[in-house]
Amino acid sequence: MRSIRRHLLSRLLAGLTVVWAGAGLAVLWTVRSGLEGRADAELRSLVFPVRSLIARSFAGRFPPPMPGPLLRSPEIATFDHPNGTLFFEAWDVEGKVVAKSKSLRERDLKVSGAFTMDPRFVDLVLPTGEAARALVFRFNEPPGPGGPGPRWRMMWGARGDDARPPGLHVAIARSRKEMDHALALTLAGIVAGGLVAGIVSALLVRYAVRSGLTPLQDMAARASGIDASTLQARFSAEGLPAELHPIADRLNDLIARLELGFERERRFGSDLAHELRTPIAELKSMAEVAVKWPEGGSEQSYQDVLAIAEQMQATVENLLLLGRLDKGAKELLCERVDLASFVQECVQPFREQASARRLTWEIQLEEEAFVECDPRLLRIVLRNLFSNAAEYAPEGTRVEVVGLRPKSEGAGALDLTIRNAAPDLTPADVPHLFERLWRLDKSRASSRHSGLGLSIALACAKAMSLRLTAELDADRILAFSLRG
Repeated sequence: MRSIRRHLLSRLLAGLTVVWAGAGLAVLWTVRSGLEGRADAELRSLVFPVRSLIARSFAGRFPPPMPGPLLRSPEIATFDHPNGTLFFEAWDVEGKVVAKSKSLRERDLKVSGAFTMDPRFVDLVLPTGEAARALVFRFNEPPGPGGPGPRWRMMWGARGDDARPPGLHVAIARSRKEMDHALALTLAGIVAGGLVAGIVSALLVRYAVRSGLTPLQDMAARASGIDASTLQARFSAEGLPAELHPIADRLNDLIARLELGFERERRFGSDLAHELRTPIAELKSMAEVAVKWPEGGSEQSYQDVLAIAEQMQATVENLLLLGRLDKGAKELLCERVDLASFVQECVQPFREQASARRLTWEIQLEEEAFVECDPRLLRIVLRNLFSNAAEYAPEGTRVEVVGLRPKSEGAGALDLTIRNAAPDLTPADVPHLFERLWRLDKSRASSRHSGLGLSIALACAKAMSLRLTAELDADRILAFSLRG
């Protein structure tokens, strides 16, 4: 399983290793360039002394005088010392050695490549096996004043086709022992410093990653402790890094939805048990009576059993519908609906009940007022509202159905109000009207309604993005408004 900690540690340590290695190589290259540059500068400074030494060796009995600074130069003494670390050697154009420093003794410098007027630097191996840095060049003019002895003339010989003397090939070399030793010390220091820096970096990276992931680990530990019994827990954003705030918010939203879902399931079971308890008890009593006195069965008893079964079936179907609406499982079917004719259709099933209770329907809707909605859900909403009015409005009163949407050619917003008298209600009862299974005690005993009608109406309205509200005015007139 992939680990964020291991991923961060490996990437950070690999990156730091590359950085430290690059820094070490850069330092080593800088030091090497500096040492070689200084050595090359020293070799360049020896060109004139070497030319003077070569001139003196070919001047015969009349050598040119050496300048005072050269006589006191430690480099000149190094050339003349058998164990010196500075060397020079000169060859004629045919490769014959014509001059060399005493520090070479019987040995020769091995130089490859061409000699040009422009000095060039090369690395070579001394006869002793040591590495050396050398400056090789060619000069065509006499290296200095002196008598025209035979060796001098032999040295420079006849001029070539370009009227220039063939000249000499010269190599000035210096042992790299000191420079290589300094580079070795530098490399050792870089390696030692790199190891120390690597260890310190590893410790710092490990600490930084561990401290940085601590809030995430704490969140994971808290999340692992959440189950169905602790869904009320929430993640506090206090003390969390800014990067974890969106995660905490999303987790809180998810837990809230889970809590709502679990609460909905518990409420569904509780509602179902509550609603079915009474009819089941009635069926049990009727069955016990039928078993005890089988000859006393009548048609009315069977009708009562059928009514109880129908009530139980309606309750179960209503609860299942509520469950589907709560989950948003019902797909919307948007159609253009003629509100006036649709309301008349929904009122029709309750006219007989209203007539029995001497209720008067007053419907005030404009003709050809169209709205866009789901006719299936709108029918459920209106029938439950009309059923509630037909059941609970006081006898001999009126039920008003008023549509306030202005008439227009196209389909527009819905604005429908249903009013009826409700003398038994109080303002404190209004917020409970849409609660499942809530009924006034007075009506609970006389009504066979399940107490789910208004809850279903509210759920259907929300599914259509409509607002269903209830208001009770000072005259105890209850008004249900459906807008959207």
